[in-house]
Amino acid sequence: MKKIIFCNIPMKNGIKPLESSVDKSKSYVYPISEIFNEIINPKDSVKVLMLGTEGIEISSINNYVILENELSNINDDINASIEFYKITCEFDEEPDIYYERLRNIIKHFEEDSICYADITFGPKSLPIILFDALAFGEKFYDIDVKKIIYRKVEFVDGEIKNTKLCDMTALYTFGSLFNSMPKTTGEKALDSLDNIFKKR
Repeated sequence: MKKIIFCNIPMKNGIKPLESSVDKSKSYVYPISEIFNEIINPKDSVKVLMLGTEGIEISSINNYVILENELSNINDDINASIEFYKITCEFDEEPDIYYERLRNIIKHFEEDSICYADITFGPKSLPIILFDALAFGEKFYDIDVKKIIYRKVEFVDGEIKNTKLCDMTALYTFGSLFNSMPKTTGEKALDSLDNIFKKR
């Protein structure tokens, strides 16, 4: 089965691994590593898109290597086919840069792929761009967006107190839901939305 993993790369060096919320005996820098063995099977063909940012002293090569090592080490016990691709753009918040990143993501889509994303790191614009790219992929490449994750970290007196692996997929699906709703008044649309979520 074809699977694509999108992972935002940190914009700074020295990110320390944190205890996995899935397996307390293990620690990882990237949250996607925590669930990798749950979402990947031996016969899968996996494409890992590492979404980085170019600039001085940010997104060092080490951050990419860490991700490759974490997933490759886990994959030693799975033996799936896995390929890594580095996708980088300038660290600049301009429409041209947004489009360049969007297009670079889209051109890696494959028909009928199952997709996962880790949006923990990277610039603030990157999750929005990735959500737009996934929406494009759903409509024109028939991809299936299974899970989007984010690691929440709580600090007390500058020290990490708690971490939590958060499923952000609902935030993405809101957009698809709104686009599929018929045109009506805001009040009626809100009632329809309430009814949908009461059934969940």
